Amino acid sequence: MEESTAVDQYEIEKKAQELKTRRLYSQIPERYKEAVLPINPSPYQTWSVIAIRKLLDGWERNLYLWGSPGVGKTYLSCGLVNTAISTNRTAAFREFTALVERAKEAMFSIAQVPDCKIIAHLLPCPIIVIDDLGANRWTEYSKDLASRLIRAIYNESKYGVVFTSNKQPDALGLELSVSDRLYGMCKVIHIEGPSIRRGE
Repeated sequence: MEESTAVDQYEIEKKAQELKTRRLYSQIPERYKEAVLPINPSPYQTWSVIAIRKLLDGWERNLYLWGSPGVGKTYLSCGLVNTAISTNRTAAFREFTALVERAKEAMFSIAQVPDCKIIAHLLPCPIIVIDDLGANRWTEYSKDLASRLIRAIYNESKYGVVFTSNKQPDALGLELSVSDRLYGMCKVIHIEGPSIRRGE
């Protein structure tokens, strides 16, 4: 009996450590560490929550959530990551500007690096959020990186990616072929409504 209890305790501690490791790896901002997918979402968020749950269940591949600042895009996306982690899956949250900086640190130039290596380095898990795409002014480097990431994700079938942005794909300022790929590989959802941050 004592041996069985010791084994059970070991398994509990092991699972707790694995959960802690996945949470650290996810890099969810402190503000959103407790984010959850609402059971009864507001009318503005209903379709987004349904689509996110379908992605978690394997019925949707990629999502593109866009809308004005404060409507809940980042919160819902972090809710997706937390839900995935709580069900023993690896998921990650990455701001696009952070991806750009990480790419710069890893390689001085991405011109000669194959798309597959870029995506393997920057998107190392099957469920990932790329937050605030197009929020900052494009540089030649960031635009090239965004284009190649989107192209690589489009050509892969193993990822479940959620993009968030304040702009619809056509308004990002990327090449037409790139925004066309976003439409082709993502369910595009416009989240309307007042700013939650302002309490409107």
